[in-house]
Amino acid sequence: MIQKKEIEDFLNKIPPIPENLKKCLNELNSGNLKGAADVAKNDLALSSHLRNIINKPIFGLRTEIKDVNQIFSTLGLGYINQIIRAYMMKLIIPKNWEFFKMSQSLFEELQIELMKEWNKLLTSLKIEDKEIIASIAILPASIIVCEEIFKSRKSDFLIIRETSDIDYNTILKRMTNMDIFDVCNLIADKWNLSENTKEIISLSSGKIDTNTQSKYLTVAKYMHLLLFYELSQSKFIKANLNDFIDFNPEFVSDIFENFQKVVVS
Repeated sequence: MIQKKEIEDFLNKIPPIPENLKKCLNELNSGNLKGAADVAKNDLALSSHLRNIINKPIFGLRTEIKDVNQIFSTLGLGYINQIIRAYMMKLIIPKNWEFFKMSQSLFEELQIELMKEWNKLLTSLKIEDKEIIASIAILPASIIVCEEIFKSRKSDFLIIRETSDIDYNTILKRMTNMDIFDVCNLIADKWNLSENTKEIISLSSGKIDTNTQSKYLTVAKYMHLLLFYELSQSKFIKANLNDFIDFNPEFVSDIFENFQKVVVS
């Protein structure tokens, strides 16, 4: 029903990163916050987005911040990287959703919720690695890709869902030999994101060998659980996203209690 080529065709249509955004990311990758801020100031859409995001309750600021330099210095490398990667989703987000009952505003809510809880978890773990902080931002891209390739076959997928208890990620894997985490990494390749980011995303699938050794394994467990937790919220259940992934409780058993304390309590 779905061919791997369809995913590749969609990915080939993803526009390159705009020049200003690329310059900003290059400055961030070199650790130059001021240089990145100077570039962002010349991009009206990006600077407006940054002002909008940082003044949301997610960051708990007491006073509104409008100055771009102050935004960059307040957030630091990791969190600015995270927000800019989330902003990059605007390059591929559909104007109208047909398969999932989503909207641009609801998609942004999902991004913000994931970032907010991810940041709380990393703070509790005393993790300040900028790549780990930013890695969560690429995850929602897979929802956009699935929307694009599923929407023309909506009735077929509804029949599959009615006749079998199978999630969309498993359907995708069986038909294309790629899951949503593979798709995320293809987008990461397209946007020249790091191998470390791709490793975290791959591990977060929860479908790994028990003997897997990686310094990112623990954070990948938190990412797997967090994605499932967020997609299980009522507003995303209504959007049909709770059937998006196959949750692996065994994969997260050793971090579940701390997750509960930090996110749920």
